[in-house]
Amino acid sequence: MKIFENKIVTLIVLPVITLVIGSLIYDWVKEVPLFTLIADVVKTIWYGLIWFLNIELRLWWVIIFLMMLSFIIYLIIKMGKTDMKNAFPYRNYTSDMINGIYWTWKWNLTPDEVTLTNLKANCPRDKTPLIEANLYARHSHECPRCGSLYYDVDSNKVGVIIADNANKGIYTKNDLI
Repeated sequence: MKIFENKIVTLIVLPVITLVIGSLIYDWVKEVPLFTLIADVVKTIWYGLIWFLNIELRLWWVIIFLMMLSFIIYLIIKMGKTDMKNAFPYRNYTSDMINGIYWTWKWNLTPDEVTLTNLKANCPRDKTPLIEANLYARHSHECPRCGSLYYDVDSNKVGVIIADNANKGIYTKNDLI
């Protein structure tokens, strides 16, 4: 750097600035007894710990404290479960007959949302899962057990209907098996 190229700055000014800053730091440390302060804090913590360990405790105080702590933890856990049940009342609504086809599904619960998963179309006669039929008709399905054909089996539309039923509470108690 150009500042250090000048010999006067290097030999006179920088040592003077260093001495001034050093003497200011020394004067500040001299006014504040730093090591005494640290020693006092450590002594206070030590004496407080000794006092705490020498408290005369009765056994029944400890037992009552532990029982109260256990009861409070139990209440917190119980209230958390109760809130989840109230927030998700249709959790057992996992099957329904929609548009003449028996549908089954599961609910996936995350902290942000509840989503419909594993949606399956089943034969209304024997509850066997339907498979896609190799026909020209779109959304056509066939029962592998009885051979029945079903047309216009659109799982996207049914998923919307199921979510709407759940939000509106339109499902029977028989659905909540």
